[in-house]
Amino acid sequence: MREVVARVHALLRRVERAVELASTTEGDRLLVRGDLVLDLGARRCSVAGEAVHLTPTELDLLHLLASAPGVVQRREQLSVRLFGWEESYGSRTLDSHVKALRAKVGPHRIRTAHGVGYAFEDGAEAAGAPGTDEPGTNQPGTEEHRGRRAPGRR
Repeated sequence: MREVVARVHALLRRVERAVELASTTEGDRLLVRGDLVLDLGARRCSVAGEAVHLTPTELDLLHLLASAPGVVQRREQLSVRLFGWEESYGSRTLDSHVKALRAKVGPHRIRTAHGVGYAFEDGAEAAGAPGTDEPGTNQPGTEEHRGRRAPGRR
């Protein structure tokens, strides 16, 4: 029964998104951030002129983040807007979508504000900037970070 309820909620969210999108003007449907272009009317994304396939959730997440470059969007706000979840404590679903999105549009575009949420980084300042997950920034999981231990740990 829970699965049926979840599917109905997902369908309602998609309908609400479609209604919201239909109410926007033509100028609001195209979002350009550097070499990243979101065509919300056609539900398409391109990076440096190359088409990028995004799932509906990934496209909506990217739109939410790119609509306010540099502004940290709280995890709770994103969960409510994307999934309709008032409480998503302990859920890693949002993190999974962010990971997939980074793989598709570039890890330098989405910055993690640890313990808070995510922000879209626009332009050249995003590439390799501190706090991004770019290789060479001593982030966990990078070659530079591997093998290092916290001071006082063996």
